[in-house]
This record gives sequence, structure tokens and C-alpha cells, in this order.
Amino acid sequence: MHSNYDLFVAVFLSIDCGIAEELNYTDKNTQIFYTSDAKFIETGTNKDISKDYMITERLPRQYQNLRFFPDGNRSCYTLTPVTKSNRYLLRASFMYGNYDGLNKTPQFDVYVGVNRWDVVLPSTAGERVRNEIITYATMDYVSVCLVNTGKGTPFISALELRILNNLSYEAANESQYLRLLYRNQFRPIDSGRPIRYPDDAYDRIWSLWEVNGWKPINTSFAVDLVSSDKIDYRLPLPVMNTAVVPSDPNGNLSFYFPTSNGDPKLQYHVYMHFAELQQLNRNQSREFNIIVNGNLFYGPFSPTFRSQSTIYSDSPLSGRYQHEFVISKTTSSTLPPIFNAEEIFVLEPLSATPTDSKDVEAMLDIKSAYQVKGKWMGDPCVPKYYSWDGLTCDYPLEDAPTILSMNLSSTGLNGEIAASIANLMSIRSL
Repeated sequence: MHSNYDLFVAVFLSIDCGIAEELNYTDKNTQIFYTSDAKFIETGTNKDISKDYMITERLPRQYQNLRFFPDGNRSCYTLTPVTKSNRYLLRASFMYGNYDGLNKTPQFDVYVGVNRWDVVLPSTAGERVRNEIITYATMDYVSVCLVNTGKGTPFISALELRILNNLSYEAANESQYLRLLYRNQFRPIDSGRPIRYPDDAYDRIWSLWEVNGWKPINTSFAVDLVSSDKIDYRLPLPVMNTAVVPSDPNGNLSFYFPTSNGDPKLQYHVYMHFAELQQLNRNQSREFNIIVNGNLFYGPFSPTFRSQSTIYSDSPLSGRYQHEFVISKTTSSTLPPIFNAEEIFVLEPLSATPTDSKDVEAMLDIKSAYQVKGKWMGDPCVPKYYSWDGLTCDYPLEDAPTILSMNLSSTGLNGEIAASIANLMSIRSL
């Protein structure tokens, strides 16, 4: 009999970029199965990081090697299998590790599909960086492209794709994705490692956050995995059976983000997770309001005993350098507010429109049939600067770009493939 975790991990895609094609392994810390990236990309070279940074007893295996891309402007991973119209967590990890001996950390662009992903890259050789988004699959694959911008050779350490409950994180849709800013659980920083799979069925990574004036509380009772509302975020038990209350029983819980002056044009979505951890007596009550930037955001609210509840922003927060949250007890409440966990995302609009799907499918069919390797990666027409060699595309203002023609002599392909492409073009023009 399979557990729920077994079913979730079966649809995990965990790629260690830079290991040999025939290699795979189960990570000893997370019990997640990792495979080589060889079958997901056609270009690039494998390399171990410098021995100076190979601290194997502490360094996760995914960071001990990488794949780098010295040739061409754009190199793309095609992640499959993917269920169209589902939401996914996508994570890209990077560690430079002075693999090339230059001791100069590269800077480059990363795209998901045809839209730029605002990733953070390492600034030093020993820094490890994870970038994560929640995205909505519009195709039966997810494309991740690394683009050389003239500031060093692109590289990558790991790619991870996790299918999510499709009723959760609905702010991620066809027109926007959610870029993770913070995901915090509230417990002392020295109390252990961040929580992830197998505790979290979706392999979200929960950082430890400790705030002066907040007192941690916990329970030995399990918080129900089933949410008390209709949308199930399936929070991990070690996160939800720990919470914070104000050190002062009459105080509030306050926080703000971003922690430094941000861009007032950025928009944010906030998810706040609650569960009552105490069995209240008849003469006790816990009720509070959530105040954002001085205005009532939600409330009054009383969390349910040992059951998860998630409060989130229907509309994004914007127009300020910082946003202040205050969780404040109501006048009738006998107990202070409680807070279990939070997730804060930056909303990233998908401004670029991919090439017409029929054109893409036709070109990919030809690429597959004739085993064209090392070229024609990512979207054929978008972005314009990285369109496929020899293609002429039409970019209408309102509709998706389409392929008009191809200069066959500039592709370097043999006559048989070129003839098939010419046939495709003639059919497309009818």
C-alpha cells in the first residue's frame, strides 16, 4: 500500500545538473530521488566544483557538480512529464564553486518559457542560492533557458519540479507566476534544519525565523493534514504544531516586508497559516484581527483547534516600499494572537506571448523525427533576440507570434530535413 508521500514523490522531478547520464541516486538527507539532466537538455558540459569548496560532509550532493554552457546564446531544459493546466513549484539552484578556476562568479539571465525569471545568482564562489516560483503549466512541458548576456558562462546545479494541489496558490495563473520571497516557520534558528520533504508533501522549504518579543509554543498533538477550509495547502506537521504568541500576553505580533527598502512598483501575495494548538477552556477565547498598513485585512478570526487555516490576499499588495502586518487581539479575546507560518511571494506578470502552439508542436515534431541536436531550443520565436536560426516570425500585436518562413541555407541542416521544414511552411501559409 502506498502512502500519500509515495504518491507525491512519484510526480517529483529532481534533476542533479552535471552528473553523468547513467547516474542517479537517493539523497541521504531528504530521501528524494535525483536523476541526471542529460535527457532534459542537449548542450552543455559537466564539471565538478573546485576541491577547495568540496566540503562533502556538509555540502549537499547537488552542489558538488554543475553543468555549464560555453557555446551559443541560449541553452534550454525541457522538463517533462508535466500535466497541462496544473500548478507547479519550480526550483533552480546554483553554486559556482570556482569550477573554472577563474574565481569570478558569472551573471546571466534565466527564462521560464518566454518570460524572464528574476533569479538571484551567487555573488561568491562558495555561496549556494535557491530560486523558487509557483507557475501554471500552459503546455505539457516546462522550458527553463539559461541565456549568456556577456557577463560569464551560464551554469546550473539543480532543477526541481513539484506538482501542487491545483486549488492552492491560485494567484499563479496563465498571466502571472509567484516568485518566492520568504517562507518561514517560527522557531529558534538553532533548533535544527529547515523543514522540507518528507515532512512537506510538496517539498516546500521552510526557513527558521526567530523574532524578539515572540514566544514559541508547541504541541505534541498532530495538527490535522486536512484544512478547515476548502483549499488544502497541506502544511507539514513540524511547521504547524509550532507557533508563536507575543511575549506580552496583551501584546501584538508585528512584522514587515521586504526587510530593506523595496521597489514600490512590486506586487506581493501573502499566505498566512494558522492552527490553534491549545484546547481552550469555556472561559477562554482567542480572536484577532490582521491589520495591513493600518487597514483591516482580515478578521475577526479564531483559528480552529488542531486544524489548518490559511488566510491569503485576494488582491496583491503594492504601492509601498514596505508593508507592515499587525496581528492584534480583539477586545473580547482572553488570549493573545497566535501565528504558525507565512509565505510571501512577488507577483511576476507574464508579459511575453509564446509562439502559436501549433507551430511549436510542428517544429518540435520535425526536430524529434530527424534527431536535430544542439540547436532549436526553447520557444522558436520568443524572445526575438534568441529566435531559432533562420526563422522569420510574425509578431502581431494581439495574437501569438507565428512562423512565416525559414531561410534553409542558414540552418546548416541537411536537405531532407530542410525539405520537411519547407513543406511545413507551405502548409502553414495555406
